[in-house]
Amino acid sequence: MIKIKRPVLIFAIGFLIGIIYGLYFEKSIAFIIGIFLILYYLFLMKYKCPYLLNMQRYLKVILSKTMIILFCISAIISNTYLIYSKKKYTNFYNNTLNKIKITAVVISEKKEKEYVYKYVVKGKIGEYKNKRFILYLKKDEKNILKYGDLINIQGEYSIPSSARNYKGFDYSNFLKSKRIYGSITGNKIEIIKNNAVNILFIESNNIRKQIEKQINSLLNNETRGLLIGLILGDKEGITEETIESFRKSNLSHVLAVSGTHTSYLIFRNNIYFE
Repeated sequence: MIKIKRPVLIFAIGFLIGIIYGLYFEKSIAFIIGIFLILYYLFLMKYKCPYLLNMQRYLKVILSKTMIILFCISAIISNTYLIYSKKKYTNFYNNTLNKIKITAVVISEKKEKEYVYKYVVKGKIGEYKNKRFILYLKKDEKNILKYGDLINIQGEYSIPSSARNYKGFDYSNFLKSKRIYGSITGNKIEIIKNNAVNILFIESNNIRKQIEKQINSLLNNETRGLLIGLILGDKEGITEETIESFRKSNLSHVLAVSGTHTSYLIFRNNIYFE
C-alpha cells in the first residue's frame, strides 16, 4: 500500500512546487531543478563523506532515483504549463483591440445586476478560438439571452485589472481561474440560433437550474448563496464575510473544491458548438 501512495505523493509535491514557483517568480523552474540534480548526484552518488555516511545511506533509501525523477518531471510539467498559460493570456491582452466583433455562444444563465445583465459567453476573436468572456448588456428586453444562444456581438473589450495593493484581490487571476479572458460591454447583439450546443449540455444546465431553484425556494439569502457555491461552484451569492470566515478557519479549500467537482459532474465546463 505504501508503494502505491508514495509515488503519487511525490508527484503531487513536485506538481505543487512547480506551480508555486511559477506564481511567485514567473520563471522556469528548470534551472533550479538542474542545480538540485547536480547537488543530489554529488552528495549522494559521487561524494562519500565518512562523517555523513550513515545520513547519505538513509537519504539514498528515501530519495531514490525514481522518486527524484518523478518529482523533477512533475515540477517541470506544472511550472511549464503555468508559464505557458500566463503567456497565452498576456498575448491575448496585447493583441486584442478595444472595439471587437465576435460570434459566441452563451454558456451561462442571465445574472441580473443593478444596471446590466451579465452572461458568460464562449467564442472566437481572430485567431483565438473558444475563449470565454463576461458579457455585459444593458437591461432591456431585447438583451435577454438564453443558455445555448449563438450570437453576434459588437462591443468594447476590457482587460481585467490586476491587484492594486499588496496581497489585494487580483481580478485578473480570479478570471484566469475560470478560464475567462476579460469582459465585453455589448453595444449591439444579434441572435443567430437558439440551442446551439449539444443536447446533453442543455439538459445538464436544466438540472443545474432546477437545483438552484429548489435551493432558492427553501433557504434564506445567506444560506442559499453558500449552498449554491458549495454544490454548483457559483460564488456570487457568498458574502465577503462568509468567505473570510472560511479563510480564517483554514476551510477555504471547501469552497474551491466542492463546487468545481459538482460542476464537472453536470458538464458545466464542457460546451461545444454543434
